[in-house]
Amino acid sequence: MSQSAQVSVTKRSIANIVMFSLVLMNVASIRIFAQSPTSKRQNAEIVRDETGSGQSTELNAPVRKTKIAPDLEERANELSRGFYADENQKVIIELKSETPLNRMFGNNLSDADKNALFETEVKGNREKTGVLAENLLKLRGRVKKSFLNTGFVSADLPLSKIKELIENDEVAYVSPDRETGATGHIETTTGTTLVRPLLTTTVNGAGVGIAILDSGIEGTHADFKPLITSRVVLHRSFLPGNTATADKFGHGTHVAGLAAGNDIFSNGASGYYNGIAPNASLLNLRVLDDNGRGSASNAIAALDWMIANKATYNIRVANMSLGAGARDSYLNDPLCLAARRAVNAGIVVVASAGNNGKDAAGNKLYGTIGSPGIEPSVITVGAVNTFGTDSRADDTIASYSSKGPTRGYRTLANGARKYDNLIKPDLVAPGNKLIAPESLGNEFPDSATGWIYYKNNMVSAYPSLQVT
Repeated sequence: MSQSAQVSVTKRSIANIVMFSLVLMNVASIRIFAQSPTSKRQNAEIVRDETGSGQSTELNAPVRKTKIAPDLEERANELSRGFYADENQKVIIELKSETPLNRMFGNNLSDADKNALFETEVKGNREKTGVLAENLLKLRGRVKKSFLNTGFVSADLPLSKIKELIENDEVAYVSPDRETGATGHIETTTGTTLVRPLLTTTVNGAGVGIAILDSGIEGTHADFKPLITSRVVLHRSFLPGNTATADKFGHGTHVAGLAAGNDIFSNGASGYYNGIAPNASLLNLRVLDDNGRGSASNAIAALDWMIANKATYNIRVANMSLGAGARDSYLNDPLCLAARRAVNAGIVVVASAGNNGKDAAGNKLYGTIGSPGIEPSVITVGAVNTFGTDSRADDTIASYSSKGPTRGYRTLANGARKYDNLIKPDLVAPGNKLIAPESLGNEFPDSATGWIYYKNNMVSAYPSLQVT
């Protein structure tokens, strides 16, 4: 991995980890209705008709009854006009839901009611997937994998058959399986050390499961292994045809350390490099490959598994330092809907805003939040520059941090686009000059300490980390 890629990845991923300090303060009774400051207005717009499209109750805007993502529809139309030859298209199919799970924002139901909804959903999705599989075969396509808890199917079929696919009664919406990529003194500068003494109970993440959806975790690192047993309690890959869970990219290990590292290498300064939840258990859900790339279906598969296994590992938080380009409205975007299902299952989902806050010439860019960061129920976190100090008085928004408003859109009956325009990110947090564990697969190994320090004053010892 190149030096520039290493640094870029870190900038995008670090900012959102600080949210665990807020999440874990209330870990005993998490009830999330996470939305941006205009949540009441936004929530009024959460209306889905039977076609799976969204409709604004605020503006009463008529919505075209389409079941296909705008970018996928454009490609299908171009194909029909003879712009290029037919090709196999990877898609994510949203199944029609029999429950209000896709319209809910937050964990407002009893456990019994939630479980009943998910049981109904899973049963219905299993039946719909069977019917859909038969119909796809007729279109020279195939089901690759079904995600019963989130209500999605990943499939591929000829692009020329997309418009026939959406005629199926089981189909609510079809999106391309978009590419995802990694995005990206922590206790002191975030204020965590000030909060801990004010609590009547010890809050350090003990007993809590944090799922890291990323490039893997180096579970043997001493920062995750204070005694004999590693706190990385599960390793699982969601990469098709790849069962390896080692972190050769380095991103996931770095993120996991900021969330739950226990500071084994402080050189006598105990706790100086602690993560926010140093006693939490970690789940390594690998959704990105050795180059930090993946697909929306990989992330959806991990979210689906996480919902089904939430109780087994007491998964209370999911971190997604990754993102895909936002084209669909959050009402239709499959990654947003899958994340919302996780929230409705009682899991706090934290996502990075992204690293597209400026162009190559340094000009500010707006409307660059990625998916699932555009989802209102997800806590979306941008980056600040701390200038290497503990005080927050000198912090400023990092120039590279993606900014709102969100620009996913729906198409109205008159052909106009209605953009979501939600206020995001929800929070900002330190995004650079942070120390965290290094994966053994990283390009800059340091067997003496196991640490890597991005863009810092230690470049004299590590010249390859110099950033201009």
